[in-house]
Amino acid sequence: MAEPIQLNLGALPSTMDLTLHTHHAARIWYGRTASDEKNGIIGLSGFVGIMNKMKRGAELDDPYSDRWIIQVVVVKIPMVEDSIDQQLWGLLEGRRALARDLVEEGFDEGKARALVASALSVKVLV
Repeated sequence: MAEPIQLNLGALPSTMDLTLHTHHAARIWYGRTASDEKNGIIGLSGFVGIMNKMKRGAELDDPYSDRWIIQVVVVKIPMVEDSIDQQLWGLLEGRRALARDLVEEGFDEGKARALVASALSVKVLV
C-alpha cells in the first residue's frame, strides 16, 4: 500500500528586496511626514500596507473592506490614470510643436526653450 503524502499548505515563505536608486524614488516610497506648514503624504509602502489590511478584511467578508477596495479600484485609480494620460498628452503635443519649429527655417533657440518649458510646465534654465 502506498504511503500517504503529507501536504504542507499555507503561505509560501519568500523575501523581497527593494533598491531605491534616486532621491525621488525614496520620497515616493516613504512619503512625507506632516509639519506645521505642510500636510503629510502617504508613501507607496503605506498605501500597500493599507491595501493589504483591506484585502485581509475582504477575505473575512468585511463589507467595509469590500466597499473601500471597490472605491479605490473603480473610482480613484481611473482618476489618476486620466490625470497621467492628460499630462503625457500635453508633453507629446509640446514635443510635436517643438519638432515642427525645429524643422522650420529660421530656428530660434529661445523660442525652442520656451516651447520645451511650456510643454513641461517648468522653467528651463539657460
